[in-house]
Amino acid sequence: MTNKIATLIVSNEDTNLSLKDKHRSKVALDYSILLASNEKIDYLFSSLPNNIETLPNTLARGWYRDINGIDNHQNKYSLGMILEKRISFMASNLIKFYFGFSNLASKYDIIELP
Repeated sequence: MTNKIATLIVSNEDTNLSLKDKHRSKVALDYSILLASNEKIDYLFSSLPNNIETLPNTLARGWYRDINGIDNHQNKYSLGMILEKRISFMASNLIKFYFGFSNLASKYDIIELP
């Protein structure tokens, strides 16, 4: 039995784009790769659940507040409000990559990273 292999493509100049193997699927990390290529390439983030759009913002706006919505800070300034945008961005990327790689792991035996 042959293993199903997914090869992650990270740019338009990636040498893995030229590979011809019927047991190997190409998976694009960036959507622009799909637009620039004429080959059949899957997109890493195509299997994200629809109901998690607000989760990163909810996490970022609530991690530093108590149950009443009051900031839990000891100083004059709230560190949580300063970090809110960064935490939202980081949580969004973590969620995207978690679901993207979980989907790949369920479909393929081997995932090749460049």
